[in-house]
Amino acid sequence: HFVINALVIDPHNTNTVYAGTGGYGGGVYKTIDGGEHWTSINTGLPGNDVSALAIDFQNPYTLYAGTWGASDARIWRSTDGWHWELAGSGWLTPTAYMYDAHVFQGQLYLGLGQPAQLWRTNGDGWEAVTTDGFGDSNNHSLNALMDFDGQTISFIFFLYSLRYSLEARYLSA
Repeated sequence: HFVINALVIDPHNTNTVYAGTGGYGGGVYKTIDGGEHWTSINTGLPGNDVSALAIDFQNPYTLYAGTWGASDARIWRSTDGWHWELAGSGWLTPTAYMYDAHVFQGQLYLGLGQPAQLWRTNGDGWEAVTTDGFGDSNNHSLNALMDFDGQTISFIFFLYSLRYSLEARYLSA
């Protein structure tokens, strides 16, 4: 059995959906018929749990998968919607958990946990937007990244706190 951790829909064909899964048989699955049939697309992707998925809206064949395993966290990239290669991992701590990912104007944004962090890349390297739980080390995870209008780098995100509260915040970078 496995659990679905992330879903992304092809912006040019809503019948094409990708699911990031964890547990036994975890990985990435793809449907091209609106969910009637699913195919494993894990060539090059290790058997780790996929905790985050992102699709490049300008080029929907480019996908990113965040994996989280017992000893490492990695970012994987597919440029054909089927085959995966390591996209980068040097800056992640072994216990980093990717809660969400989003591509905006060619940059990959990652929402991480333990504590809540936001990172971004432009393909040449990684930059921390924040790594301190947004000023409160009790803020455990950053979930639900999204941009508003496709013109500015703006996100609404949710912080889950170790004090068992959920807080919505807005960030424009």
